[in-house]
Amino acid sequence: MVRHVLWVSHIPAFLRIPDPSVQVTLTSTFRPGTNVYRAKATFSTPLALAEFISLMTPFFLHFGFTPRINPIIRLGCFLMIPITFIAVRMTDARLGLVGMLVSLLLYGALWTIVRWRSNPRDLLAAAAVYAYPLLFVGGLGAIMSSHRAKMMLLGDQAQASSTAARDTQLGMALAKLWKHPWGFGSGQSGDAMGFAKGDFITIDNYFIVISLDYGLLGILFWYGLFVIAIITAVRYCISPEHGHRPEAKLLAPLAVCLAAFLIIKWVHGQADNHSIFFMFLGMVSALVYRIRHEPAPEVAKPKPTRRVSDRGASDGSREAYVS
Repeated sequence: MVRHVLWVSHIPAFLRIPDPSVQVTLTSTFRPGTNVYRAKATFSTPLALAEFISLMTPFFLHFGFTPRINPIIRLGCFLMIPITFIAVRMTDARLGLVGMLVSLLLYGALWTIVRWRSNPRDLLAAAAVYAYPLLFVGGLGAIMSSHRAKMMLLGDQAQASSTAARDTQLGMALAKLWKHPWGFGSGQSGDAMGFAKGDFITIDNYFIVISLDYGLLGILFWYGLFVIAIITAVRYCISPEHGHRPEAKLLAPLAVCLAAFLIIKWVHGQADNHSIFFMFLGMVSALVYRIRHEPAPEVAKPKPTRRVSDRGASDGSREAYVS
């Protein structure tokens, strides 16, 4: 493993950009205290890479469980789950594992509900729906009882400083928010937190960024956009009236992805991937619009065959069959 961007030493001099953000992207990242290399590909940080690849999990699950897709593609989608896990582990970012775990649990719950609502007589789907809370709690209990799994999700001493920094930042931000509930302005969260000019500013919670930049109204509108989109997507994908439509089926992975995204933003303050998730919001809006305003495609039914009398048939037969 070379542990750096492969082409970093082959960039021509006239293409090199002396910008701090570019230098950060091209510089290898290691976890302090353990010297563990953290992959980040072409992202600015390993956290952004982990966020991106982990939140593709609902789409792999969706296309893997879709029966009318090529079996090879379905198999490839299921194989991408362990590959994604390996890639997330290479970033050494807990938020990536949290995103995968939340995606698996939420999509499993949504898939069983959709299947049960579409076919109430399906005993397997009904049993899965009623047993899912028990399976959910049992899975979390198994994770918490396993030292290795607990370490991967919650961290150990190597990640303790990162967790403590997040707690400290949240306490500082809430104190600032109560004094300035209208916010400090776009891009001012770092200065509002008290970082000195010229320091490398890092905020590990996007709730802090939104609250200090835009205040209470910013929190309401930013989170409201995603919460309304998630609720609307879930409502249409589990609807017995619309759930059979392709548009409604696509809403399931989008709802799960956006829900996992909101959970991840509690421990990740960067906005590298936000344009992608704003596009997901647009996809939800477009799919819901089509469901509401465009009629569902009708399935062509074969015309019934009936028998009629035909006394004038040239072949002498008294009956003929017509469609």
